[in-house]
Amino acid sequence: MMRVVKKVWKIIAILTLVNILAMGVSLPTVAVQDEATPSMSQPTPTDQSITRQIAIGTDDCYTFGAPWPPTIRLVRDYLFIDNCWNYIQSYLRFTDIDIPQGASITYAYLDLCSHERNGGRSLLTIHGIKEPNTNTFSTQPDADGRPLTNTVVEWEMSGEYPGSQIWEDGVWYDKEVTSLVQEIVDQSLWHSGNSLAIRIGNIELSGNARVISSFEYGDGSYAAKLYITFTTEGEPPPIGLQGTVIGKCEFEDGNGIIIKFPDGTDISSLTIGDSVDVIKK
Repeated sequence: MMRVVKKVWKIIAILTLVNILAMGVSLPTVAVQDEATPSMSQPTPTDQSITRQIAIGTDDCYTFGAPWPPTIRLVRDYLFIDNCWNYIQSYLRFTDIDIPQGASITYAYLDLCSHERNGGRSLLTIHGIKEPNTNTFSTQPDADGRPLTNTVVEWEMSGEYPGSQIWEDGVWYDKEVTSLVQEIVDQSLWHSGNSLAIRIGNIELSGNARVISSFEYGDGSYAAKLYITFTTEGEPPPIGLQGTVIGKCEFEDGNGIIIKFPDGTDISSLTIGDSVDVIKK
């Protein structure tokens, strides 16, 4: 009998039922067949990946200026990311970024589908839009006036001879943007499910054009994609005890206090022989 009583108090301690006792409520009786073996572990990183693609026509566009007036192109089958006549700024917005604030971005990259055969030498810069939940695009001042990340990714495509960096029609080409995504999700007002945007611009007039497919081309499946792998600190697994119920819980005063196991099971519904995990977080 004394051995059973000792085990009962061990389980009561783990379930932290002292608070209930302080309320003047009788404690339930729970017994386990075997000695409990606690296990503890530290938080472990949880790797996750998401893929997002441009989903509406106003989420990709490009702007340009001199020698023409500042202009935005919202509805085109294609987007310039380089041009021999103009300095181009192309914008790509991705929605429902299911990443919590402050997560560690282990790898992120853009995937762009070449629109027809084009290219040559290009010297581009890539920024993120430094907003915690950026909106879709509407006008040239709206797009070009948005704040940029401090981080910038350079993208140089050059070869031994002019035209050696040609992109083939319908082929996907990728560029890493890990640092940009990290800066965006590190913002204090960032929340999981928000939207982010990337800007690609040319910094020299190379004499060549480079063009990618937009959302409006075909059925939208050729629009830009963003792949992100990230890590979050998972909650530590709880300290656990496992055993077999050899007695049913009863409440002496019948006041309706309910104690449940982590899986949601009402302890008063257990019967002799049920297997349970008794866990204290």
